[in-house]
Amino acid sequence: MPTNVLLIEDNPGDARFIAEMLKEADGDKFTLECAERLSVGMEKLRSNSADVVLLDLSLPDSQGLETLVRFQSKFPKLPVVIMTGLNDEETAAQAAHAGAQEYFVKGTIAGPALGRALKYAIERKKAQETIQLQAAALQAAANSIVITDSEGTILWVNPAFSQLTGYASEEVLGKNTRILKSDKQDRAFYTDLWATVTSGSTWHGELINRRKDGSLYNEEETITPVHIGSGGISHYVAIKQDVTLRKIANNRLRQADRK
Repeated sequence: MPTNVLLIEDNPGDARFIAEMLKEADGDKFTLECAERLSVGMEKLRSNSADVVLLDLSLPDSQGLETLVRFQSKFPKLPVVIMTGLNDEETAAQAAHAGAQEYFVKGTIAGPALGRALKYAIERKKAQETIQLQAAALQAAANSIVITDSEGTILWVNPAFSQLTGYASEEVLGKNTRILKSDKQDRAFYTDLWATVTSGSTWHGELINRRKDGSLYNEEETITPVHIGSGGISHYVAIKQDVTLRKIANNRLRQADRK
């Protein structure tokens, strides 16, 4: 399948040159559609799809970084590669911050490299959307989720954690998970827990923790080690569920059975 490229460029000579570059792109197949104004390019996208956009920042109807911002506001899901005559590091950095996948100055890149950059831009955009979706799912999860470093220092918590413990995220970030410790489990319990996770295995069990207001609660917890690359354990992800009411109900059932 060819990669559909929309080039928004008002200089006919530059547009022809970029078309020739894409023909040299390591055997990759590209279809190219051109627009000489930002407004024309955005109008074309309403009826014709594109996989990636090559965008100049100096156009008759838009100049500078505002060009990218205007485009992104209308088509946030399309990957954008900047191809411009603006050889300015600050503008390049601002463009990256605003969402551009790449920033090239005209005349500084060959056809094969441009072809690869367009392919990579599409893949990076897909990866970013996947990460954003996963992050949204973690934020919305009903169960409390905590991410720590390898020493148990809290790096991230979701809103359900705050609802369960009474701690706002800013109150626990940078602190050890011991902040929740109730001292209702003995040393052997925690020794076994840490021996399990530091060996690379997932730990699952129940424990009693303490909320910010001092009240105790029972939680069912799963702690999973995270390995990055070929190194050791870099993080732990803990998924927690309040089972206090379930424990109370089970105790009442057992008491009723004894009568």
